[in-house]
Amino acid sequence: MWRNFKKHGRGILSYSSNKKFEGFFKDGLVHGHGRLLDKDMQVINEGCWFEGLQISTGKPSHDLLMGNIQEKTIEYKNGDKYTGQIQKFEKEGLGYEQYSKGGQFHGFFKDNCKHGLGKFSFMGSTSSGIWIRDQQVDWFERYQNVNFRDYFTDEFQAKMIRL
Repeated sequence: MWRNFKKHGRGILSYSSNKKFEGFFKDGLVHGHGRLLDKDMQVINEGCWFEGLQISTGKPSHDLLMGNIQEKTIEYKNGDKYTGQIQKFEKEGLGYEQYSKGGQFHGFFKDNCKHGLGKFSFMGSTSSGIWIRDQQVDWFERYQNVNFRDYFTDEFQAKMIRL
């Protein structure tokens, strides 16, 4: 599918090296679940991309495919509040966390920790990038104005689950 002369939606990109990328695109960039295949159609790399940047590897989890990850709101005793995907009573997937002492985090969680692409805001300052086990390990200027929830609508999530 194309939008504004750029690949958009599910598609296949063929390279001159006879490799192919099969997956989702957004405004011409790899975006969502996909996989890179060699000339014999064997998987070389599989994972999830966000605007051309690979943010995870592997297939979507069995729990995501089976719909076992639900969106809920958790209010903590200290006043912090989390709204997002929950699995086995832990933050898992896309979520939004509002902190009682100020600040907020929009992004991905794994095993109850900030993990993957995210954006942290506090007192007018914003830091966007990659988190691993609650620690920011990389920073990205181009994600300063991203609202992650806009990129992961129900329609987009449904497309990811169908893969």
